[in-house]
Parts: sequence; C-alpha cells; structure tokens
Amino acid sequence: ACCFVPEQIQLSAVRAEAKVRCLKRGERWWPEAWRVPLQVCLGERPVEEQSDCKILDGHFVSPMAHYVPGIMPIESVVARFQFIVPKEWNSRYRPVCIHLAGTGDHHYWRRRTLMARPMIKEARMASLLLENPYYGCRKPKDQVDPA
Repeated sequence: ACCFVPEQIQLSAVRAEAKVRCLKRGERWWPEAWRVPLQVCLGERPVEEQSDCKILDGHFVSPMAHYVPGIMPIESVVARFQFIVPKEWNSRYRPVCIHLAGTGDHHYWRRRTLMARPMIKEARMASLLLENPYYGCRKPKDQVDPA
C-alpha cells in the first residue's frame, strides 16, 4: 500500500477492483455489506403547483459520506433534488427520469424547463433533478470559481 494514499481511498480502490472482478464473472457486484440505507426526505407541500404537475424539494445524505467519510465538504454531504410529478398518470405505471446536471448547470431551471416540463406534457413522466456536489446549495463556502 502507498504511504501517501489515505486508508479510506485505498479501501475504495479495493472495492472497485472487487466490483470489476465480479462483473467479469457475471456475478452481482454490490455485496449486501456495502449497501447503504438511503433515507430520502421529501417536502410535504409542493414548492410550486402548476396545472399539470407538482414540484417538490427533497434531500438525502450522499452515500459517498458513508463510504469515504470526510472526503466531501460539509456543504456537499446532503444531496438535494427537485421531484416533478404529473398530477395525472397515463397508466398504472409511473415512470421517473433521473436528470443529472451537466458541467456549469447551476440549480434546476434549465433541466426543469427544457426537459422535465416537456416530458410531463408529452408522456406524463415524472422527473427527479439532482443538484451536483460543489454547485448551488452544495457549493463549499470557500469555493471561489463559478461552479
């Protein structure tokens, strides 16, 4: 083991190596011991209600905070998202599209306006818009670049 690599990161590398080996053998790569219970908190009332959808805010603790404690700035530990849900579904199935932000995509406006709202109108498909670490509310206080 390298002396300059923190033990937690070495452990992550070992897990990644084990994952690759399992994938090559065709086995399930996520052993039960590595699973992290995810407690999602969703706002009780919509942030915004429109004629065809409700927009809710939510958050959860990033699993990365469990796997490599202390590696993330405190502001980035809580992952935040918006959940855009149609008021009426087309069928008994309730599809949800998860939208990850691209580089420089601050907050939710672009994804909500250009992707999620049209998906509600065309297919009655819900959307979950995740805010990236180091952006928006998850941006560290001492970070000076525009991210």
